[in-house]
Amino acid sequence: IDTSRLVDLDTLLGNRGAAGARAVRLQELSQFMDQAIAFALKNRPLPKQETQALSGDLALPAAGAWVSGPSIALGKGVWSVSAMALIKTGAAGIVAMRLFDGAAGVFAMQASHPSTANYFTPMNLVGLINITVPQTLTLQAAPSVTSPSISMIAQTTIGGALDATRLCAVQIGD
Repeated sequence: IDTSRLVDLDTLLGNRGAAGARAVRLQELSQFMDQAIAFALKNRPLPKQETQALSGDLALPAAGAWVSGPSIALGKGVWSVSAMALIKTGAAGIVAMRLFDGAAGVFAMQASHPSTANYFTPMNLVGLINITVPQTLTLQAAPSVTSPSISMIAQTTIGGALDATRLCAVQIGD
């Protein structure tokens, strides 16, 4: 940035100086602003992002037992976190899902499902979290009934294999 062209703000705004000099200085202000914006855009930090998907289907066989899915390690800062899970069931009940920080649940939700065989229940969590010390967040799920037919599904089967259960975070502040 060419700082040798900086002059008093009053002069740049046209509050001082000869009329012809004011127009030149306003042009300099525009050029300076263009330089400052270009420099800021070129040197801005890119947002940090962490994503982890479930690598294989994961059984949820025991009522009330939390089963850990994907995990992400996050540093200090404010993070926008989103989690999605696809739960396959075959027995009527409820499935709870939470984001777990290693000591406690951060936020959670639950959904009910019928006893239909091979029923798919989509679940989503979205929220902001302020992390003061680096920690690992884990997506967990627990069923309300004991059944060998309840599981977290890793990938979709129709339209190509895409992640069906994943945990994502984007840092939005310090």
